[in-house]
Amino acid sequence: MLKSVRWRLVASYMLVTVLAVSLVGILALSLLRTYVERQELVSMRANAEAVALQAEPLLWPMVHIGALRDLAETAAFLGGDQIRILGSDNRLLADSTPGADADAYVWLLPPLGLSLDENDSGSIVVSLPTFMPFMEGSVWGQMSFGELLPPDTALTLVRRIEGPWGDRIVFETGGTTVSIATPNVTANSADGNNEIWRVRVEQIQRLVRTSNVTENSTQTERRITAPVGNPLQPLGYVEVVRQSGSVAQALATTRWALMLAGLGAVALSLIVGLVVSRGLSAPLYQLALTAEQMSDGDLSARAPVRGGEEIERVARQFNEMAERLEISFATLASERDALRRFIADASHELRTPITALRNYNELLQGPAIDDLQARSEFLSESQTQLDRLEWITQHLLDLSRINAGLVNLDLMDCDVDDLLTSAVATFRPRAQEKGIQLTMAVPSDPVNVRCDRTRIALALSNLLDNAIKFTPEEGHVELGATSVGDQLEIWVQDDGPGIDAGDRDQIFERFYRGAGDGHGLGLAIVQSNVQAQGGQVFLDESWPSGSRFVITMPLI
Repeated sequence: MLKSVRWRLVASYMLVTVLAVSLVGILALSLLRTYVERQELVSMRANAEAVALQAEPLLWPMVHIGALRDLAETAAFLGGDQIRILGSDNRLLADSTPGADADAYVWLLPPLGLSLDENDSGSIVVSLPTFMPFMEGSVWGQMSFGELLPPDTALTLVRRIEGPWGDRIVFETGGTTVSIATPNVTANSADGNNEIWRVRVEQIQRLVRTSNVTENSTQTERRITAPVGNPLQPLGYVEVVRQSGSVAQALATTRWALMLAGLGAVALSLIVGLVVSRGLSAPLYQLALTAEQMSDGDLSARAPVRGGEEIERVARQFNEMAERLEISFATLASERDALRRFIADASHELRTPITALRNYNELLQGPAIDDLQARSEFLSESQTQLDRLEWITQHLLDLSRINAGLVNLDLMDCDVDDLLTSAVATFRPRAQEKGIQLTMAVPSDPVNVRCDRTRIALALSNLLDNAIKFTPEEGHVELGATSVGDQLEIWVQDDGPGIDAGDRDQIFERFYRGAGDGHGLGLAIVQSNVQAQGGQVFLDESWPSGSRFVITMPLI
């Protein structure tokens, strides 16, 4: 199956599609990666320069560590990057906590009508890294922050989740705090407050543990450093570190989309290839079927002309070849039949003189060996039969050479008047012996025709010989010529018995004699000589009495 033209064409469609989609996909992914990485670096540099501009007043004339830490954590939350602020000696001054915790804040919302501090500021939002030491107890002995959290304070974790097409903000509610009262511990005691705070811390820890779920992705780290202040004498440096998998996720999504598009394109190319290849292979299959029919002997079979310009051209050429082949085989068959008839006729025609010669030879060697008169008669008859054999063989050879195109014609410009006069002069004595009136009709103006004079004279001689032979005494034979358009017509007409209607279609065939005598080669020789020079000869069937043969030749 794969060796057929149709499936090779389908496979080539699919291969070209796969190569094209792969090339486009590789190029698109490369351009996308380059573009995203460039835009990411531009974004990080802009963030670093913006933080450096805000950090400059915090580094001179004195260093504000707390403010720098708040700046780093706020910029990290807003920008999604890790922010590190360094001194001029590259000493770390402030660092936003890396990882998912740096992208989270704790929102403490007290019950309606209550406040978390003496300034009545309402709710409090604290970054999770800042809040972590209190939850871990590292500053437990120094803090009284728990006393600021009244019962029923709403705990909400605000988390930023990074994605390939942008970041999402998620608010995760962890419930409310409760007060604990025991027989030995009152809510007003310091120990009671600490116990309430411990419960609240456990609630926040559970909230963080259940919410601290990040998507697995391929993380890539990029760093951009920007000087703070004068680049020649910087007060410090701002370092932006991005742990990002967005580029890889975007590329993975694009790669998956390209794979789906490639599979769709391959499937489409398969369908299109099958349709197109069917349109191309069907005419070729029909062409092969036609050739098979012809090889089986049906030379009339023809291929349908369809399938596009090139295939239609092949089909037309094939049909023309088949038509010529059919004509050639028909011609060969006709010539084969004619050759069979010719051999049969020639054998019959030659058998008579050969038989007569054999009989004369036997008589001369037998009874007439001592009879001088009989010997003289037999020798005379033998000579007649030899002349007949010579005439037959010579004209048969001449006919074969003319029909095979082996005769070199000596074409020249001949005056029609002179040509007819010579032909009439040859047969005038014979016509006078029979008492036949032989006349000639020529054009009033001189007319020339290009021909082989010898062969045209032979054709006219055969026609005149037949006309005089079959015309009775006191009859009339005429040889004439006239120009009709660009043709010259030469005719030989007589008032003899004419030709029977049943013989008219066969009179130009070799050895066909009809009701008359002769060898049946005269008119065949006339036709071959005339046709060899581009002319035609025919019997004018409209002639009322006798026979009228017309030769047409092109004029100069």
